[in-house]
Amino acid sequence: MTACKARPRLAAAWLMLAVWFAAAPCQAAALKTLARFDLANGANPSGAVTIVPNGTSLPAGTLLGTATAGGPANRGTVFAVVPPTGAGGRWSLQTLYSFSGQYDLATPTSSVTLLSGGGMAVPASGGGPYWLGGVDTLTPQTPTASRPHGAASAANLGRFLACLEFFSTKLDVSPDKLPKDIKQHCVTVSADSAPLDLVGNGARRAAAVETGSPAGVPLPDGAGGLYVAVSSSSPGAGAVLHQTPPATVNHVWPQTVLYVFGQSSSDLSTPSGTLIAGASGELYGAALFGGAYNKGGIYRLTPPAQAGRTWKEDIIWSFGGAGDGIYPSGDLLLGPGGVITGVTPAGGSAGFGAVFQLAPPASGQTIWQETVLYSFFTVEGVYDGMTPEGGLYSDSAGNLYGTTRDGGAHFDGTVFKLTKPKGRATDWRETILWSFTGGADGAVPLGKLVADAAGYLYGTTSLGGLAGAAQDHALAVGCCGYGTVFKLRP
Repeated sequence: MTACKARPRLAAAWLMLAVWFAAAPCQAAALKTLARFDLANGANPSGAVTIVPNGTSLPAGTLLGTATAGGPANRGTVFAVVPPTGAGGRWSLQTLYSFSGQYDLATPTSSVTLLSGGGMAVPASGGGPYWLGGVDTLTPQTPTASRPHGAASAANLGRFLACLEFFSTKLDVSPDKLPKDIKQHCVTVSADSAPLDLVGNGARRAAAVETGSPAGVPLPDGAGGLYVAVSSSSPGAGAVLHQTPPATVNHVWPQTVLYVFGQSSSDLSTPSGTLIAGASGELYGAALFGGAYNKGGIYRLTPPAQAGRTWKEDIIWSFGGAGDGIYPSGDLLLGPGGVITGVTPAGGSAGFGAVFQLAPPASGQTIWQETVLYSFFTVEGVYDGMTPEGGLYSDSAGNLYGTTRDGGAHFDGTVFKLTKPKGRATDWRETILWSFTGGADGAVPLGKLVADAAGYLYGTTSLGGLAGAAQDHALAVGCCGYGTVFKLRP
């Protein structure tokens, strides 16, 4: 395959045209589609995948993720893409759990967080009694054949009672007053045939704040609990929560509201993406709106000196200045020296999104310093990406990898690499590793990339995946496939 030439960061559109107008699209990497969704097993994955390490019940190297739709109720699924046992074999797509959306959650929009004991935390933007979304903690069941006599029925009863308690708490009624359909739901999720157990939902009343719609993947706190930002709250405009494991297995996780956004005109609102933890226990995150220009910003939450008090918020950057990105989304990346790197799907020098970096204040200073590493652009004949949404991956050399929702040679999104400057150079260089075609390779990647120990990159596309006659038929009826999981060799 012919290698693509890296694209320098150019300041003027006419100069871009002069250099690139005659450039032909090419692929600088090799992409392999590992799995294709067909609606029955899921549809439209929009988050990253999680790579399973050694020491779990699943084969090492298995890719875990969520699909926002599809499954029996078309409310989304949790899936596993299992690697082949021998060289040259096929990866297999397995559905681990299908959401119902009635008293279950629905529409999972990001990846999963692995928990000790083999479970996982799964955020979802909808479903639940109030349709506010939340976080479900799912645990694998012990195979029936390996259980001692009587263990299955005892486990079923425990799950059934925990389910009743969960909805009693949510609806503020005694268990005997619950509607019949809720009781039947509890019977269903407690049965031996259920592939995973529904343990808890993060969207519940706590500290007089009703919350929902997790903004990213739950962040482990190092002691068994989870931090999660949610994009909606009442009152306020989003919040950061802390969830701790219950004292009794299969019971609702207690939840504490650490901070509520949007309660002043100058505050940020609508958190987006996964939280990251600093060296001193502080949390960093992005918000879509608010700040000095109402174009979003990056915040830091510092824990209080006394337990139980509200965490302190500092807006370390407000987006919207000249040439800056706007409306940050996707996961942030915390690098050496506390440097934060991320993406904005809009703004930048050309308006099509940017990659930014924030450096902590110098000694004796208070102001963070921003550098726009790259601004995406598009002019006729130039095949750059547009609208990065998923966040970034950094390799050991400090190079950055990401995806764009739009742009590329076929306008179906890209995988890109930004090469770190060397020596006295200051400009990061972009290389388009892959331009999605909308066919068998997929289209519209929304999640960030993850890498294995060998340097292979893994990701998802929310659309595409069909080929040949199937693709022609899908295009004829206005569809192009239900998404893919892919592997990329840079």
